[in-house]
Amino acid sequence: MSPTEPIAVKRLAKYYGEVRGIENLTFTVERGGVFDFLRLKGAGKSTAIRILLGLLKSTDGRAWVLGHPATERKNEHRFGTMLPAKWMAVNHLQKRKPTAL
Repeated sequence: MSPTEPIAVKRLAKYYGEVRGIENLTFTVERGGVFDFLRLKGAGKSTAIRILLGLLKSTDGRAWVLGHPATERKNEHRFGTMLPAKWMAVNHLQKRKPTAL
């Protein structure tokens, strides 16, 4: 794996003391590709996204976004934000229903 893909994650782990947030997460998103986190509640989706956004440091492993380590929080490297579902203004929409906003 190289950090040339838009998103590359290798053996990412995050522990909160004895509690595992994520462990050994590895994936890439190819240029022009689509990726979706579909997992059970508590599986580490939000933790992984927070690490990719540079909002949280991993315990182990590496993550790159647009060729830069996710730990670099320079303005020119920022690519997104995270909005928890409880804060969504459009929370009445069904998750599986395609919607144009």
